[in-house]
Amino acid sequence: MRDKIFPAFVLSFFAVFVGWFFYSYLRTRAENIATLQSLSVADIRSVRLLLWSCAQEHPVELPPDSWAELVDRIHRAEPTESIGRREAWSILRAIEITTRNGHVLRLILTTRPSLGGSPRLVIGGETHYFEAGDLWRWLSDRPEFKLQESSRSKS
Repeated sequence: MRDKIFPAFVLSFFAVFVGWFFYSYLRTRAENIATLQSLSVADIRSVRLLLWSCAQEHPVELPPDSWAELVDRIHRAEPTESIGRREAWSILRAIEITTRNGHVLRLILTTRPSLGGSPRLVIGGETHYFEAGDLWRWLSDRPEFKLQESSRSKS
């Protein structure tokens, strides 16, 4: 009987661990989707574009008249499991949104060579990605983006 209890215990432990892992993964995915979908223009105090997610390189403010379009494009970002092969990410931009209550939401636009330049959006350091081609095209056409590009090329 003792020979049957230990394998059953190990199998039960493994099943609970796997269940907890998937629950945690799905819960954080749902929270990330909810975070993006609940973002509202009325909640925003400021929006800055950064060249890199961890440094204050060439920050550029997006004007309030662009926030509605930004929020709309963020709302359209669809969750994706397609993140390319395991290779280095290239950070395209970080969007730093400060809300009226002082919370800072950092959205990172990134890509990999195996994605062929197709951008992904991620919230901070999370592991859930969103398709961001529409957002990236819109952002790339903004005068603030072009100003930031010219500032980068001068340094």
